[in-house]
Amino acid sequence: MMKNCNAITEAHLLEFYQELERVLKQIAQGIIPLTKENLLSDRDVYEMMGVTSRTLRKYRQLHYLGYVKMNGLIFYIKPLLFLDLMRMYYRSKKEP
Repeated sequence: MMKNCNAITEAHLLEFYQELERVLKQIAQGIIPLTKENLLSDRDVYEMMGVTSRTLRKYRQLHYLGYVKMNGLIFYIKPLLFLDLMRMYYRSKKEP
């Protein structure tokens, strides 16, 4: 699965967690927060994760990471990416 879990720092996780809390509050108020701050490009994500663009594409194909495609470009919604990364992390810990 994800061999480079260490590339995501504790600071990244804390930032994502705080962002997730903020987004959940907005959703509870009926606001869908699809803003520039909440969208990450392929490059943003593969650099943050410390993987190649090819590896990131494989993660998408395996449905490890959710994404949206707009005008032919792929974007990741930051709070949802946090959840996907946490899911990948915990799955990798369960594997022998």
